[in-house]
Amino acid sequence: MPYETDARQLALSLSLTDEWYRSGVRQAVICPGSRSTLLTVALLADERFEVIFRLDERSAGFFAIGLAIASMKPVLVVVTSGTAAAELHAAVAEADLSQVPLILCTADRPAELHDVFAPQTINQNNIFSSAVRYFFDMQDMALSCESYIWRSVAARIAQEAISNPKGPGPVHLNLPFREPFFSRTEDSGAGEEAFGGSAEASFSSYMEEAKQLLSPGRSNGQPWHLVYSSNNHDDRVLQMLLDFIKHGLKVIVVAGWLPRSKGPGPFSSLRQLAKENGWVIFADPRAWPRTIDGVSIFSYDTLVRDETVTAKYTPDLVIHIGQPTSSKALSRWCQSLHAKGIPHIRFDPYQRFMDSGRYISHVIKADIELVAQKVLESDKVKASPDATHALAKWQHNWLTAEKVCQDTYTSLLYNEEYLTEPKVARFLYQYVPATSTIVASSSMPIRNLEFFAGPRLDAPHVVANRGANGIDGVVSSILGVAAFNRRIQNAQTIGFLGDLAFLHDLSGLVWGRLEEEPDATMVVVDNDGGAIFSFLPLSSSIPKDYFERGFAAPQRVEPEKLVSGLGHHYFEADSINSLAKCLDDAAAAQGIKIVLCKTQRERAVEQNEFWVLLAQKKVNEVLR
Repeated sequence: MPYETDARQLALSLSLTDEWYRSGVRQAVICPGSRSTLLTVALLADERFEVIFRLDERSAGFFAIGLAIASMKPVLVVVTSGTAAAELHAAVAEADLSQVPLILCTADRPAELHDVFAPQTINQNNIFSSAVRYFFDMQDMALSCESYIWRSVAARIAQEAISNPKGPGPVHLNLPFREPFFSRTEDSGAGEEAFGGSAEASFSSYMEEAKQLLSPGRSNGQPWHLVYSSNNHDDRVLQMLLDFIKHGLKVIVVAGWLPRSKGPGPFSSLRQLAKENGWVIFADPRAWPRTIDGVSIFSYDTLVRDETVTAKYTPDLVIHIGQPTSSKALSRWCQSLHAKGIPHIRFDPYQRFMDSGRYISHVIKADIELVAQKVLESDKVKASPDATHALAKWQHNWLTAEKVCQDTYTSLLYNEEYLTEPKVARFLYQYVPATSTIVASSSMPIRNLEFFAGPRLDAPHVVANRGANGIDGVVSSILGVAAFNRRIQNAQTIGFLGDLAFLHDLSGLVWGRLEEEPDATMVVVDNDGGAIFSFLPLSSSIPKDYFERGFAAPQRVEPEKLVSGLGHHYFEADSINSLAKCLDDAAAAQGIKIVLCKTQRERAVEQNEFWVLLAQKKVNEVLR
């Protein structure tokens, strides 16, 4: 059963995959579909790639985000045409705002099948609009171009995902494929022979024919195009930091997440600079692991709510880096500082205006870690002895307040048997192995980690889809991180999410029997609905039945039956001690494990306020 002699579409697909491998891509997430057959076959035939099949395109996009966040490398996503492409849009929005490199490959119908109501055909050109760093439509390039041009397109696509001036992010390659893909001659049958040895021989012959059409790539395995960027910064930026030091400014650095490798190292120069000059750093748990470093403040959400503390310890300058934190209290305090004339500046290597409060006076297009490193390497200027002494005292008082807060929170962990969200968040962060990655949902879980997770000697890594801040795709992203972590010795993946986020992405738990199942534990806080709405003014501004039905939205689900029916492990915790046992039992099991923590939504606001008020009281007693 010979194939047609024109194998150029398969050759195109092989060129793309080879260039992407040369560009550092190692994983491909594929959803089954007919129109994407040739690219799927090319990836399966190239044993250098880890290929993972997912049933649902929406889930696949978020799964790929998890893979890319964990690996810090671009991930391929391959889907068929029509609404399959549209299903990726939510994940594309998240990847755009979180700077996650994805290469989105949408198969498409050729031009003659558009605008004539052909099945599974929609307009896919620029379907993701400005949410992608770069879009390219291959059109009929399989038939009309030299094969080295295919390599150029593939390399450009990869470099745009990695090195675009806006920073890493998603790119979109639209691939119209024309049938037939694997055409037989008219006299060939489709009987048993089609699935026997002769079919494999014909396919092998066809593959070899396609390979003959490939142009050779660059030497030494290099991609067709490379982008080099300079890390040299304007000397004025260096001088700016030196002036801050010389004048003895009291500086607070608000550190949010930036796309960096794991570990405490990426911001070591910034932390050393802060330590030496009496600065303090308000560190989001995603910015770096929460370890005791003599400069970082982790309970900032509690401390900036206290007027006594903020009145005493007002900074002269606030420096912002990375994504904004989730703390509204911190945002309000920054706004109040601005109203008092305290300047705010932002360091961002991609010149992004992350400033919803509109109080940033300068956006400095520079990597603050590299600038801090230059400051440390320079002939250091120093503040006057009086200013140095005042800065040391100012820093010491912030760190004292931080310690009192953390000690208070620790004392509250076991004071009552029932579980609350702050207790689960704090205990989870303290208990899981240091080699763990905690993947938090964007609603209350990431807030509770940010507000209540305390420092430890060797802390876990925390990630969350906080670009668009939605709860869509959380389960899938957790499993994407887990799929990467399975290759790292002793690595554990811990999901931390609420019941509605869990139910919203149930399709992520559907796992193919031929696919290797990731190893992940998901801690699900079940408060019978959306607890985050209880923290908003609307909870006390509208009738209770309106609130329950329209916002809290409790669901009619039996979690144990649901999880067991999907073939996964189920555990249930009702206290901190039982949560510890559940986590231990889950760690001993293989595959996907769900640990359900029942809490009372009515207590959510009350318990958060109790923790905060008690900590503030203790801080005021010490700093009085």
